[in-house]
Amino acid sequence: MSSKSETGHIINLSLAREIISTCNSYGAEYQPTNPLISIASMTNITDMAYSLNDIYTDKLMKYKTCVNKKAEMVKRLKVLAKKSVSSYASSNEVEKNIDVAKSYLRKITGSNVRKKRDKNHEVLPGHVSNCQMSIENLMDHFDKLLYWYEGRPIYCPMEEDIKVASMRDFLVELQAVVKEVIEYKIDADNARFERDECMYLEGTGLVDVTLLCKKYVSSVFGARSDKTRMVTKHRLRRMMKIQK
Repeated sequence: MSSKSETGHIINLSLAREIISTCNSYGAEYQPTNPLISIASMTNITDMAYSLNDIYTDKLMKYKTCVNKKAEMVKRLKVLAKKSVSSYASSNEVEKNIDVAKSYLRKITGSNVRKKRDKNHEVLPGHVSNCQMSIENLMDHFDKLLYWYEGRPIYCPMEEDIKVASMRDFLVELQAVVKEVIEYKIDADNARFERDECMYLEGTGLVDVTLLCKKYVSSVFGARSDKTRMVTKHRLRRMMKIQK
């Protein structure tokens, strides 16, 4: 899903339209017997590829927006956990019970994680060991923290955001967003598969169709003619090869 790759697809689509426009300008001189490279057929497959690319882009943006929302909510979850434990620790609760809440907090924030360090005792980038920091585990630890509070009547903060009911609602919302991320990812992947097949399927995909078109134009006007060069100068990149 890299931007460089997506730029390549857009360039291919633009070049395909230029090839079609050039062939259309030849008028009656352009009359292939292969229906795949008729003006109408090439226009249809190019328009379809554009449409599929737009659909994919729309679904990809929805997925990325949802991913960003999830990330912000995870940050908020950690803030709520810290704030609630601080409130719990300021109550008259016995220390051993506060320690239970703190143990859940360490799991939620990752402060219990042992990180691999280099010889200068610097944390190696990207390294996390002995860690349960997946979104599923984070939600599970937060859920257990809430259950702990629910069993302790002494936990009754005045702040609305760290009341158990409010935090429970937040957790339910986060769970829904996590589910949406998965669904949007699947939708985006399926849309990308359709777009890629339309453009790169062996034999009938847009790239192969334009190659057939170039061969036909070369056979009509000659490989070195200016009219042929007007078409062959547009080189679509084969971003991938999809076999039937």
